Amino acid sequence: INREAIVNDTFRGYAHAVTLPADPSSPYYSKSLAARYAYDPGKFLEFLNGYGKTKEPIRLLVNSDDSMRLRIAHYIADAFTDYGLPMEVMECSSARFMMEIYNANYDLYLGITKLSVNMDLSPFFAPYGSLSRNGIADEATYSLCLESLANQGNYYNLLKAVADEAKIIPIAFY
Repeated sequence: INREAIVNDTFRGYAHAVTLPADPSSPYYSKSLAARYAYDPGKFLEFLNGYGKTKEPIRLLVNSDDSMRLRIAHYIADAFTDYGLPMEVMECSSARFMMEIYNANYDLYLGITKLSVNMDLSPFFAPYGSLSRNGIADEATYSLCLESLANQGNYYNLLKAVADEAKIIPIAFY
């Protein structure tokens, strides 16, 4: 995902493109780790060639009541489709969006989450966590969340696990 283009076009300079779920100015954010997951169209095309192409489009669910999210969703879908991985945007109003989330009727969804000051990601990975959707809960990652919180900001292993698994794919921090 070309996060810089999304930030420039959508947020007009009021956000930072990020590849890790943390504020890029915080000590939790590892610039060297983030660089490993930076935008690289060549690497993506290489992956697609090895993986094979799908005929069924990926379904990207988005809340259509939020025009910013809608623009971002269409940008992502167009980019993926241009690279040969068809993606369709499923636009839903707020009430329907939540129903589709709970019914897991999507492949990906575009959401906006406000993290706490200590960058606590445990609601995503805790069993029955408030942000744990469609099988994202994971005991190992949840344990890393708790360990990171207990170690007062030692987040490298947690952020690496999150990036490697790609259960959360951050775009911007604002």
